[in-house]
Formats: sequence, structure tokens, C-alpha cells
Amino acid sequence: MAPAADGAPAAAAADAADARPRRRGALIVFEGLDRCGKTTQSARLLADLRARGHDAELWRFPERDPARAATGPLIDAYLKKKAAPDGGAAGGGPGDAAAQAAALAAAASMDDAAAHLLFSANRWERRPALLSALRAGVTVVADRYAHSGVAYSAAKRRPGMDRGWCAAPDSGLPAPDVVVFLDAGGGGALAARGGYGEERYEVPAFQAEVARQFDALLRPSTPGAAGGEGEGEGEVGGRVRCARVDARGTVDEVAAAVAAAVAPALEEARAGAPVRRLWDGEPLLTEEGEEQGGAAK
Repeated sequence: MAPAADGAPAAAAADAADARPRRRGALIVFEGLDRCGKTTQSARLLADLRARGHDAELWRFPERDPARAATGPLIDAYLKKKAAPDGGAAGGGPGDAAAQAAALAAAASMDDAAAHLLFSANRWERRPALLSALRAGVTVVADRYAHSGVAYSAAKRRPGMDRGWCAAPDSGLPAPDVVVFLDAGGGGALAARGGYGEERYEVPAFQAEVARQFDALLRPSTPGAAGGEGEGEGEVGGRVRCARVDARGTVDEVAAAVAAAVAPALEEARAGAPVRRLWDGEPLLTEEGEEQGGAAK
């Protein structure tokens, strides 16, 4: 009977470990106007997380790499308003090259509603890999996500493309654990930054409308949820934490504010909070890493 007694503490410890919520990675999303510092701050946060022992990856939306998303080259052509990278079509024989060139030329002048659905499809293409990463305990730092899709498309003010219509295609994607909105004080000041104007949406007047759409989309939905001037927390549809960070400080000042803003979301994810569904906030993954209503794919 002695071996059984000796093994009892280990068995009890194993049972206790199994009873604890499964740790998962957090989805941290940076949003803001073009050239507001998202690339700098997302890379800074990634380095900080890794230095503190987190398994973390940096993702960017839209994903333009065709190895990760088939929609990537079409989106790249659309944003750059040109038929093909460097003026030519890539890969394959003459017939393939001609077909690719024709597709990219069409993408460069795509209808606004079609473009919006293409951007959403790009996020859906990455959904399986995103869920796999979160289940495996990897924290994903994303430079843009669905909130940009809604704000930028709604800012075009096209009939039928209000925020509700723009949000609908992304229903069912994983919701961020926190959205960090880098507030640079409007698009006018950002126009002086290097490289501004190289892509379709880098126009000060349009960026000002995008800012208005972000303000409406990220507006706190519960009384008293907003903080004071500069930084504040509110709710983005479906109980998603939103932190508005003043991006006009130094890189170090902004990074410190970002670190403080994401800390609660990291702790909640590590404690086993469920991955939730975008917009309605319903649980998407169980503690066992399965999708609600069936096994995760």
C-alpha cells in the first residue's frame, strides 16, 4: 500500500492542475489612423512581452502575404492603386501572368462594397490559425483588425454601407481581449510623417472622417465606462475592453501607457477567460479550446 500512498500527492496535484482553467493567449489589437504609430508600438509591445517570458507573435491586417492569405495580393493592389507589384505580374507562364495582371488591375479599381467584403474575407482566412495560436497559449499582437474594416468602409459614406452593414461580415471572428486605440489627435498632423500618401486612404480629409467613425465605434456603451481626458476605457460591442492611449507622447511614454492598458487583458486570458465572439460577446472557445457547438477546426 505504500506506493499508492507515495503517489497520492502527485495524483492530487495532477487533478488540481486539470481543474484549473486552461491558459490561452490574448488577442491584443492596435487601432488608429494611418501613420499614428501602430507599427512602432505593436513591435515594442511584442518585444516587451517576449522579454517577460510570454509566447507572442505580431500579426498585421490585412495579411498581404499570399502564402498566408490568398486575398493578400488583391488587397495590396487595391491599397496601392496599381495593377501589380513593381509594374509586373508575378510567377507562372505567360497565360498565368496575364490572368494575374488582369485580376490585380481589377482589384485596383474595385467597388467599395466588394473591397470591404474582400478585407473581411482576409480576416476569415486567418481565423483558423488565429484560434490555433490562442489555444496554444500564444498572445497575438495585431496591427489592425475588424474595427479598422468598419471605420474605413463606413467613412466612405456610401449608401447602404453604414457601420451595421460593415460590421456584419466579421460576426463570428474571435473578439480582441483589448483594443488599444492610439489617438494622435486627428489626421492633419499625421500627414507630415514620412511616406504619407503612398496608399489609397492616406488623405487628411478622409482620415478625419475615419476618426469620427472610430469615435462612434469605440464609444463606451456603459455609463461611467469612459476615463478622463487622454486615456480611458470603454466597451467595444460585446464586452471588449477598449483603451484609448494618447499617441502624441514619446515612444517610451506611449509604450508605458500601452503596457498598463493591456495588463488586465493578459491576466484575464492567463486565468482562463473564454475567447469571445466578435460584436455579440458570446463565448467562442470553451476552456478546453473547442468552439462552442462543436470541436474546433
